[in-house]
Amino acid sequence: ASRGRLWRPAALLAEWIDRLPAGKALDLGCGCGRDAVFLAEHGFDVLGVDRLPDALDQTSRLAERRGVSVRTALADLRHGWAQGQDEHFDVICCFYYLPRELFDVLSEALAPGGVLLIQAFTDEHAARYGRPRGMHRVVGPGELSACFGRLELLLDRRVWLRGGRHVCQFVARRAFDGLIAGR
Repeated sequence: ASRGRLWRPAALLAEWIDRLPAGKALDLGCGCGRDAVFLAEHGFDVLGVDRLPDALDQTSRLAERRGVSVRTALADLRHGWAQGQDEHFDVICCFYYLPRELFDVLSEALAPGGVLLIQAFTDEHAARYGRPRGMHRVVGPGELSACFGRLELLLDRRVWLRGGRHVCQFVARRAFDGLIAGR
């Protein structure tokens, strides 16, 4: 079903796509839109958010070429995010972007049963390669589990990916209201 795909979604998203709850998805720091478009191709109503207008234009063009629709919103997430905060999402993705200042908002923005996916560079990757330079894009061991302790942990692993990237892959789910997580 690749239809000549020259790009790949984040490895974590590709691995989990068939296990995600259907519905609305939020891709924070969506960049050129490969993950947002991948979600849309799998039937999600997607909102992609980025601070770069050119990136959002690329997202829209990629979606159009692929025959899907992706809503976009321009926002510098380092200073918060207002649009869509009243929405609840079945899936929230943050790939290679760690909006720590929004972690509480993300937990609340998940619909009951909603899933959060984060794939980010590790401190080990930064130490080995000297990048990414901004530690705001690097996650330490156990950091995400600690930050999202109110969510049901589904995955928290550190792995080497193709191309020599050492990443943390984190997946957590918001419990259904009135139910105990994991039951």
